[in-house]
Amino acid sequence: MTNMEPAGATHELPLPAPMPGTTWRALTPDDAQALAQLAAVSGDQLYHSAGDLAGAAETLAADTLSAWDAAGGLVAYAWVTFDDGFVHERRAFLDGMVRPDRRGRGLGRFLITWMEARARTVWASVPDERAGVLRLDFKGQRDAGAIALFEQMGYRFAMAEEEMRRDLRRPLPDLPQRTGVRLESWTDANGSLFYQVYVDAFASRPGFPNWSEATWRAAFTGDASFRPDLSMLLWTGDQPAGYVLCAVAGDEGWIPQIGIRPAYRKQGLASLLLGTAMRRFRDSGLSVAVLEVNTNNPEAASVYRRLGFVTSSRYTSYRKTLSAI
Repeated sequence: MTNMEPAGATHELPLPAPMPGTTWRALTPDDAQALAQLAAVSGDQLYHSAGDLAGAAETLAADTLSAWDAAGGLVAYAWVTFDDGFVHERRAFLDGMVRPDRRGRGLGRFLITWMEARARTVWASVPDERAGVLRLDFKGQRDAGAIALFEQMGYRFAMAEEEMRRDLRRPLPDLPQRTGVRLESWTDANGSLFYQVYVDAFASRPGFPNWSEATWRAAFTGDASFRPDLSMLLWTGDQPAGYVLCAVAGDEGWIPQIGIRPAYRKQGLASLLLGTAMRRFRDSGLSVAVLEVNTNNPEAASVYRRLGFVTSSRYTSYRKTLSAI
């Protein structure tokens, strides 16, 4: 379609300013190079990888929209990804990008509105008591104009995290020596103790979600990548003082969460947990340890840097919550 309303849109959606010669269509698995070129000229990082395109023709046909100029160049795209794996909410991740020379014409607003409409349509097809959460998550930075648009459309800053990586082939730091400390691997029986330490460690943090134990377990231990044998509860005497959850993806060891109860901080326990986790990763044949730290938690980030972790990327999330659909 050229200079026409994009497929899947409704007449209620505010169309962008006229763009002569523009063709609208869904993305296809063959568009990986065009997406990479758009990201390069925009100075942004892609949220999706080329692997996400492969073999996803059916999903792309329904959940993506893209604009192409007369020369066959990608002008902009929108891509909705659904995650129904959480017991407390339904999530739709809204990803998109507009080429710099086409900004300021209402195209970004139109594409976000299109993605919102797509999410509502999908959720309305299967009514659910859970709230629907629309997320504009992105890697790297977005310019001030994009952030202003998010906020104008009702999205609010939720968090920003830095991904930090540690090469496990390099020498690992010595473990702090502590008496009266023991480590216990995760089991279904002691999972409640992990949860109790989690609540105590994070309750005072900004944005603490106050999840139930069932919700927390589903979010952090319900995935096939979770490794109970590598995850640890740290005891000092007869008290659980800290914990670390571990997962494995390919040759990378991930630390989705690590926490120390306030009364036990500044005693080297986080370094002990993290150092032990890195050794377990290395002994399992993994080459890299990866974790994420909120940008409003500089004390934790400094501990990770001392242990050899280096910031590799930044991840930011803006969110808007809808009532049950």
